[in-house]
Amino acid sequence: HQIELEMQNEELRTTQVALEESRDGYLDLYEFAPVGYLALAESGLIREANLAACDLLGVERASLRGRRFAGFVVPESLASWGRLVSAVGSSANRSACDLTLQRKDGSLLDCHLECLRLAGGDGATSMRIALIDVTEQRKAEAGLRMREALLTAILDGTADGILVVGSTGKILRANRRFQAMWKISDDMVSSGDDDTLLAHVIDQLADPEAFLAEVRRLYTSSEVCFDRVPLADGRVFERFSFPFSFGGPNGRLWSFRDVTDRDRAEGALRESRSYLKTILDSALDGLLIIGPDRKTRDVNPALCAMTGYGREELLGMRVSDLEVDESPTEIEARFANTLKTGFSRFETRFRRKDGALIDVEASVRLMDGGDHPTVGLLRDVTESNRLQARLAVTSRLAAMGTLVAGIAHEINNPLAGTMASVDVALDDIQEIARKAKGGQPLEPGQAAAAIQDVLECLTDAKEGVERIARIVKKLVLFGRPDMGHETVRLGDVVQAALKSLPGSMARRAKVKVEAEADPVVRGASSQFEILVGNLVANAIQSIPEERQGEVRIRLGTDGIDRAFLEVIDDGQGIAPELIGRILDPFFTTQDVGEGWGSDCRCVTPSRSPTVAG
Repeated sequence: HQIELEMQNEELRTTQVALEESRDGYLDLYEFAPVGYLALAESGLIREANLAACDLLGVERASLRGRRFAGFVVPESLASWGRLVSAVGSSANRSACDLTLQRKDGSLLDCHLECLRLAGGDGATSMRIALIDVTEQRKAEAGLRMREALLTAILDGTADGILVVGSTGKILRANRRFQAMWKISDDMVSSGDDDTLLAHVIDQLADPEAFLAEVRRLYTSSEVCFDRVPLADGRVFERFSFPFSFGGPNGRLWSFRDVTDRDRAEGALRESRSYLKTILDSALDGLLIIGPDRKTRDVNPALCAMTGYGREELLGMRVSDLEVDESPTEIEARFANTLKTGFSRFETRFRRKDGALIDVEASVRLMDGGDHPTVGLLRDVTESNRLQARLAVTSRLAAMGTLVAGIAHEINNPLAGTMASVDVALDDIQEIARKAKGGQPLEPGQAAAAIQDVLECLTDAKEGVERIARIVKKLVLFGRPDMGHETVRLGDVVQAALKSLPGSMARRAKVKVEAEADPVVRGASSQFEILVGNLVANAIQSIPEERQGEVRIRLGTDGIDRAFLEVIDDGQGIAPELIGRILDPFFTTQDVGEGWGSDCRCVTPSRSPTVAG
């Protein structure tokens, strides 16, 4: 028996050692597990906690025992904790929930709880809790939801219809635009079946068989596709598709863009361009498009015919290669003015390829868009100017009859006075000569009176001859067909005209010159001086003699490459019914010899001026 008892004791010791080793192993697993374990009494107080649980709650084990677990639950999660306790108390099954706990340091901890109710030997129950930290998981899930929401917003906000199909034919995503373009319901997308979508869109296609064949081919290919899909209702979609893979078989992304309106707009634009090209190619005026580098970009056939150059020769040429009258510096200044105002109109001269000179009337405008090229419409006015010059001569000749009557009257008055003065002077001299031959003595007083009469008569005769000379000089100017053009400063013209005014007129009015600029024009300076002098004289004569008046001469430019000269007086003005006649040849409301009647009859502008009343 002694031996048997010893053997039994040995077995007991071996079993005890094995149990202790097993207990120590489970204790190690419990203490060092990555998951927190808690044992709660039926009252909710913490009885046991492993190291992971202490670390999660931020409390040492000695301080954790005896504390109420609910004290770690944030107010927003207390309701969930209450439901979990109730569920565990009424069931022997495992229960779970997610709670937000507040650590000792105040930081928040998202946890997943797995709970089980256990009954003790004394009949009391306890709750075992596995506490799993899911804070990082929740952050990752929140980030994933944010990225998902962002992706959805981007896809739903794009103008293209997007469809993503996985390798098994399951719909992974379809945006709102795709559904709207193909008239697809949410239920069809939720079904996840791509074949359902294909069956739905078949009736919308202009060529269903070709569409299905291409779709099936692309699903078995790694090819990137870009083509167009015509629909039965006339719409046209651009289709872009490319494969994608997550390490397995390829899925495919489909992108559709409705280009119906764009195609119509492009068609209308092509038609408009063709229409415009037809108009410009058939236009009689030349078209010249110039870039910011001042080089020719495009021309029409009319310009080629006008200049004698071929289209390829003109492209790349500069305006200075054609211009005759203006230097490159002057041309650049004109371009700068056009860029500033957006428009200019002027007349110049070009040299043709054969060397001939042509008069050109140009209207230049700055174009909108791009790099803002300049477009010019050019008209050959050489023949028009020649005809206008001939017409001016013809007009002068036609007016000669009226001129002769006026000039005869103008000359006869001073001529009659001159002849009368000469006759009187001749009679006085003959009387003196007769008395001298007859030996009759002359009284000193009689001789002085006779000589004075002769001097007065000769002086009157001289004034009459000078007046006739002025009339003849202006008649010569009137009859001259073309005095030639030169560069003239209007400021110089005004000063010369004012110097030639009679002193009597200068005393009747104060003349002021207001020069906003000193424009340079082309013309005959002598005719300009006569015209300005007549305008000022007429203005002064319109002022009543009983007061001194004021005449203002304004000079400047109007912003569209034109100069102006205005003569403004404070006289009685021109009656409205006479405004239309002020440029009629020899028209005047004053007596012969005054106002425009004698002077302006000898000045006829080569082109019609602009007159404002």
